[in-house]
Amino acid sequence: MKLIDREVVHTTSVTIGRRVQHRKLTDGTSQPRPSKSFTAVYTDENGERRTEGLGVTTIKEARRKAVELQKRLDAGRPRQQTTAITIRQLTERFMEFSEARDLAPKTIARYRTDVNKLRTFCDEQGITRADRFDENRWYSYGAWLKTRQHKQGVTYQNKTRYTTLTVCKQVFNFGIRQKLLAFAPMPGVHLPKAPARPQVCP
Repeated sequence: MKLIDREVVHTTSVTIGRRVQHRKLTDGTSQPRPSKSFTAVYTDENGERRTEGLGVTTIKEARRKAVELQKRLDAGRPRQQTTAITIRQLTERFMEFSEARDLAPKTIARYRTDVNKLRTFCDEQGITRADRFDENRWYSYGAWLKTRQHKQGVTYQNKTRYTTLTVCKQVFNFGIRQKLLAFAPMPGVHLPKAPARPQVCP
């Protein structure tokens, strides 16, 4: 969406402007025509980008509406820690939660191994805060796993990488459910199931 007369209103994170609409002419071309009323563009409490008509036609009224909108957003936004949760803190909380569920020792060991891989990747990439691990980072993590090797010096199989990436998603979903994260950093990630490996018949 294109806006003209754009401005970020002072003391807010709200951008205001007027939409540019296109009117079709008889010769088949279109003519841009700015809207008379102002529109606000902002990020809501869930981290989603939103557009909202302000219903006013003067810049002064649009600024006032933007300030009101920011107050409404601040009132509805959950109170966050002064310091955002780190990858290490999030993974530690996830492991504590998993152990409290009395899962099988084999499952706990698997989670711990995969959590350590995630920490190693984030340390190498300089990612400290959990809310900085977005979709791009998740796919980069998948590519990074392809370069890792077992102690025996061989790379991980597709099924192992799939399981490790799935545990990574579980860690972040846990953070969202427990309200440790204000929004989902990687809502659209998808990994096709690893193809099954042919087994040798006896």
